[in-house]
Amino acid sequence: MGIFGSFMSGDLDSDLEVSAEEARTLVDKGATVLDVREAHEWEKGHDSQAVHIPLGQIADNDLAALGEAKKVVVYCAHGVRSLKAARALKERGFDAVSVRGGFETWKEQCN
Repeated sequence: MGIFGSFMSGDLDSDLEVSAEEARTLVDKGATVLDVREAHEWEKGHDSQAVHIPLGQIADNDLAALGEAKKVVVYCAHGVRSLKAARALKERGFDAVSVRGGFETWKEQCN
């Protein structure tokens, strides 16, 4: 397929995305849940285990709220912002993955 074909099909991020079921398994094994939605989205509902750091604050935040997290499972509304956050966290040394489909999928399949 070549690199361009892989880029267009999204294959380059396949290692950063997991299904809601895979995410729940990671959390059950001790992963930290990170919600990167905005405050108004968080207030409408969130996972009770989640740490809240909006995507716009990931780059500037000291990320102390993540503590000694070995694995971070990130969700947003639909999976776009969480993928960006997972990339940024990887660059900062975290083992992070994004929940494919976002919070609604997480809520429907894991709670």
